[in-house]
Amino acid sequence: MSWVARVTLACQRRAVLVLIAGFAVLFGCGWHASHLRLEGDFVELLPTKSEAGQRFRGAASRMRSSGSTLIVLIDSPNADQNRSFMRALEDEVRKFPSELVASVDHGPGHAVDFFENNKWLFAQVADLERVECELEEERAKALPGYVELDNPCSDLGSPELIKAMAQPPSDAPANAEPAKDGAAKDAGKGAKKDNALLAFDRTAQAEMAKRNRFPDGDFRTPDGKLFALVLRAGSTGLGDRRTTELFTRIQEAAAQTKQRLGLTDAEVGYAGDIPNALAERKSLEDDLTVVSVAAVALILSSIMIFFFGRGWALNAPGEGRLRRTWRATKTALFSLSCLGYCVFVGCSVAFAVAMSAFGRLNAATTFLGSIIVGNGINYSIVYLARYHERRAQGESVSDALCDAATRCLRGTWLASAAASGGYGALMATDFRGFSEFGLIGAVGMLGCWLATFVLCPAAVSVFERTSSIHDGDHVHAEPSIAGPLTRVISWIAHRYPLWCLAIGAVLSVVLAWRIPHYFQDPWEYDFGKLGSASSRSKGAGQWSSRSNELFGARGSAQLLLADDMSQVLDVAAQVARADAEHDGPPLIEKIETIYDIIGGPPDLVQKKLALLAKIRTHIDAIAPNLSPEDRPIADKWRPPESLAAPKPDALPPEISFRYTEKDGRVGTPVYVTLASGVSQSRGETLLKLNELLNKIHLPDQRIVPNAARATVFAEMIRSMGRDGPRASWLSFGLVVLVTAVGTRSLRALVCVLGSLLMGLGWMLGFAAWGDLKLNFLNFVAIPLTFGIGVEYAINLFDRIVGEGEHVERGIRSVGGPVMLCSLTTILGYGALLFADNRALVSFGHYAILGELTCIVSALFVLPGLMWLYRGRKSAPHA
Repeated sequence: MSWVARVTLACQRRAVLVLIAGFAVLFGCGWHASHLRLEGDFVELLPTKSEAGQRFRGAASRMRSSGSTLIVLIDSPNADQNRSFMRALEDEVRKFPSELVASVDHGPGHAVDFFENNKWLFAQVADLERVECELEEERAKALPGYVELDNPCSDLGSPELIKAMAQPPSDAPANAEPAKDGAAKDAGKGAKKDNALLAFDRTAQAEMAKRNRFPDGDFRTPDGKLFALVLRAGSTGLGDRRTTELFTRIQEAAAQTKQRLGLTDAEVGYAGDIPNALAERKSLEDDLTVVSVAAVALILSSIMIFFFGRGWALNAPGEGRLRRTWRATKTALFSLSCLGYCVFVGCSVAFAVAMSAFGRLNAATTFLGSIIVGNGINYSIVYLARYHERRAQGESVSDALCDAATRCLRGTWLASAAASGGYGALMATDFRGFSEFGLIGAVGMLGCWLATFVLCPAAVSVFERTSSIHDGDHVHAEPSIAGPLTRVISWIAHRYPLWCLAIGAVLSVVLAWRIPHYFQDPWEYDFGKLGSASSRSKGAGQWSSRSNELFGARGSAQLLLADDMSQVLDVAAQVARADAEHDGPPLIEKIETIYDIIGGPPDLVQKKLALLAKIRTHIDAIAPNLSPEDRPIADKWRPPESLAAPKPDALPPEISFRYTEKDGRVGTPVYVTLASGVSQSRGETLLKLNELLNKIHLPDQRIVPNAARATVFAEMIRSMGRDGPRASWLSFGLVVLVTAVGTRSLRALVCVLGSLLMGLGWMLGFAAWGDLKLNFLNFVAIPLTFGIGVEYAINLFDRIVGEGEHVERGIRSVGGPVMLCSLTTILGYGALLFADNRALVSFGHYAILGELTCIVSALFVLPGLMWLYRGRKSAPHA
């Protein structure tokens, strides 16, 4: 007696004890796995040792505020009630602990006063030189003996100021023509005596308007219908516990405030980094529920139908339809219970291991439950199908169980080992989106196989003792319990093996035509296609679009961090230089440092202060001679005696938070704003931007730490390109090794791998012709297809050989269970098509394609390869 038969009988004899132990494992592991947390941030997919990831995390952790924003918006026709709501809500938010909220602002606040009080320092030196020169000329004109020559100030001034001077004076008719004759440097000739000052007023006010888009002190639209309150989180993450708590508390506070003020016609929404990140995570959580429920429902329904048909094929002489229906129902329910028990035990073990190893699920492993159920249930299906077949032929429970265990051992073990190898190959990668996926999947496959051979005998024994399914010797099977589809497939594969092989080869050639071109660049670079579909049209995505219109923003700026303030100008210069040198249109629109807030570097500010002192002296000197309409402009721009260089550590809180680290260092951040035509969701652009940022170095030659999302996505693309082929080749090598060792037959190796490779080639060919792009999630479908797709060929080959090389009998015996195995896997993948997350949907498409091509290849190509290998004369006939 073989060892597996002895184990089977031992489990049968101690059935109740074995089942109790199984339930203990199920509930114990399930309870442990229930503590898994879900993290949807793409940063969690990067390799732990990734330098880019470490720079990102390091830069984000240094800032007092992560820069992650939560923007509360209220929309109603009444501006006064909108303002009242924001003031009341702000009062509530200021009571939140500082670890939740780093800052909260209903408007520019003291930043308005700061920019107004220091407006002279934000002018360009060239403009101040032009104003000072012309004011000096005005003083000279009042002196006796003044002779007017060429304008000595004509070469001074910025292009913006000279252009403004070429415009009609403010009191000229609206349709007056600008100066045309002469170069721009002569634009001021013949104009009003204070033309430079008037032009300076216009350009300076335009610059101030950019700095202060909300002059009345509120973040609001001009019509007052939309107001905003801006919060910045105190934590460094976008999906951690604190940001979740912050969002929950702000929603509760907003709802209570709205109710207290009786704002029935107002709509409140949430925008910014935090709501968008949490919306993506909520989408994953909802998908986890939807996908799991849909997968289990579809898989169990297919199993019920299959085993109901098996039970219906069992009959006794003179048995009525009602009794036959009852027998089929009992068979289906028994099989369903047994299969569900085994697969859920294996699945709970897999996620308990995930809890112990990682403590969380990432965006790639969230949906693995449905995949493990769809794949792992295959072993139990083959086992129980064989058991029912032997019992229907009159064997006892013990003999049928031993036969099922013995006959199914090699095929299911090889299939389990190959599937585990397919998953396990992903563990050899550094990309955590692959490696964590691989560990959970590999443990799940082995757990489901082990549960099948330990728990199935115990469950069958208990069911048979309490309620006989087969009614002993009174039941027998119809001549064939194979379904009509199985009979048709077995007949075609048996009678026309060469035709099946030839058609498969032709199809392979046609589909392979586009594969080389496809793999030149198969990646999906539009990351906008990999997130939640619904959040872009409603919820956080919709409100974020409105927020962007209000603030004129196109997403968060890219953050770079120097070691100290003395390095930021060099960092900014390197960024500008790298942007100018790279091929293609500019990527950068604006580079901001603390020096843009305080008027410039110390030497430049001192130069401005010196010019402003002269301007003050000139204005005081010519003030008595100014006309009534010019005097207000001169008074407005007369620099006060108290004007001094702003101190970086004395900036208003509304400004300083962006430039202050947790340890108190001020002025180290450099913010890079992308050009208007640059999309932050396009991978090609992010790769270029990441390449640009990697050229920026500190004095010690370290790459400047940055918290740029471009770094994360670029590292993902590089990791996939590096680890993807490695995982695929390793998976294929493990499948070859498992098949070779398990079968110890060159013929089996050639036939099984030939079938697998043809199925994989079809999958890639259809993907190439359909332009299905690869991404960080669906790429795992390729190594998984090696491990899971070979299962069908192994089981079919094993059963055909066991049936004396008779193809038709072999396919009729195991074809139905194998097709059900494929169907359950397809349904597990198919449940992903119900997901809101488009990366999950893309995985479903790719994986279903691989399942279909591999099962078709196994059913039709494998028999042809077996026929070709043995030779026509030795092929068996009916």
